[in-house]
Amino acid sequence: MKVLLVEDQPTDAEFVNQSLRHFIPRLQLDHADSGERAMESLCRKDYDCLIIDHRLPGMSGLSLLSRLNEKRIHRRCAIIMLTGHGSEHTAASAIKLGAADYLCKADFTPQELGEAVSKAVHVRFKQAQRRRRLERLAFLATHDFLTGLGNRASFNEHFDELLARSRRSKEAFAVIALDLNCFKAINDQLGHAAGDLALQQFASRLEQAARESDHFYRIGGDEFIGLCEIGIRRETLAKLCERLELALNSTVDTRIEGLPVTASIGAALYPEDGCSLETLLATADQAMYQRKQLHKRQRGTPQAPHDQAATG
Repeated sequence: MKVLLVEDQPTDAEFVNQSLRHFIPRLQLDHADSGERAMESLCRKDYDCLIIDHRLPGMSGLSLLSRLNEKRIHRRCAIIMLTGHGSEHTAASAIKLGAADYLCKADFTPQELGEAVSKAVHVRFKQAQRRRRLERLAFLATHDFLTGLGNRASFNEHFDELLARSRRSKEAFAVIALDLNCFKAINDQLGHAAGDLALQQFASRLEQAARESDHFYRIGGDEFIGLCEIGIRRETLAKLCERLELALNSTVDTRIEGLPVTASIGAALYPEDGCSLETLLATADQAMYQRKQLHKRQRGTPQAPHDQAATG
C-alpha cells in the first residue's frame, strides 16, 4: 500500500509511521511536511491513501483538501484527516471535502489508525470499481464494444444534430457509407476471431485516415457510416472518399493470413442527394455498392476511386 503522510511534526510523523508499519504489510510511506510539498509529491506519484494533518505551515489541511478537490486528486485515493485539536465543525468540513475519516491524535491507537487506513482504502477501491463499471456502461451505450467507434444510437443522435444545424445554416453535410470487401470470406475461412481482428484493424485505419472533423460509426457487421461536418462541398467530399479508400486499401497491414482487408466507399450530400436519413443512406449505399462491384471485377485490387460522391 502506498501512503503519503502530510505532517510537519517529526514526533507525530514517526508515530504514524511506526503504527502503520505494524498493521499494514508491504507499506510504502512517503512523507511531506507541508501542503505544497504534498502537492509536488502527488504530481509525481499516485497513492492509495493520504493522511493529512489539519494544522500545517502555510496551508491548512482543509485548504489542502480544497486543492485536491480542484484537481480531482481526491477521487484517486482515500484521505484521512488528523488533528491535535479537533472540533465537530472541522470534522464535518473535512468529510464534506472528501475525507473518509477524521481522527484526533490524542484519541486513536496504532491499531485504530491501521484499521481506519485499511477501511478507507478498501472503500475507495470499491467506489473506483463501481465508477469504472458505470463509465464503461455509459461508453457502451454510445459506442461499439469491438471497435470503439460510435454505434447506431450515437450516429442517429449526431445525424439529427447535423440535420438541424444544416437546415438553419443552409449549408451541406455528408453521409459516407463504408463496407469491408470479402469480409464473409474472412469469417468463413478463418473464423470469427479473424473477422473481429479485421474489423478492429479497419476501424483503427479509418480513425487514422479521417479528418478531425469527421465522425465514423459501426452500425452492424462490416457496415460503417461516416458523417462529415457542415460546409463540405461535393469536390471536397469526392477527394475525401478517395483519400480514405487509398488509406484503407493500402498494401500495408491489410491482409489477414493472406486474405485482403479492403473497403468500398460511397457518399451522399445533404440536401442535393436527399433530405432524409433513409434517402441519404440509400444513395450512399448505392454508390458504395457500385464501388464494391468494381472491386470484384478487379479481383480485389484497390484502384483510385472515381466519382464516389453520389451525383444525385
